[in-house]
Amino acid sequence: MIKCTIISPEGEKIYEDAAAISFRSPKGRADVLPGHCEAFFGLTAGEIKIRRGDGEVIREKIDRDGGLLFVKNDNAVIVL
Repeated sequence: MIKCTIISPEGEKIYEDAAAISFRSPKGRADVLPGHCEAFFGLTAGEIKIRRGDGEVIREKIDRDGGLLFVKNDNAVIVL
């Protein structure tokens, strides 16, 4: 599982059990799965989907371009 932390002006949210993170980058849609190599992505307006281990899907709206996602060692940090 992936630990996903979302940091935004509204505050910080932590999801300890993400099975997948889907998002839109300037190069198109992308997914982060457990075991993903270290990577840094720019985010564009749209939606981030976090699929938890129990199947629940959490949706976070991105209102504008310019967010960032960094993943390393099954830890993902999203800054909006």
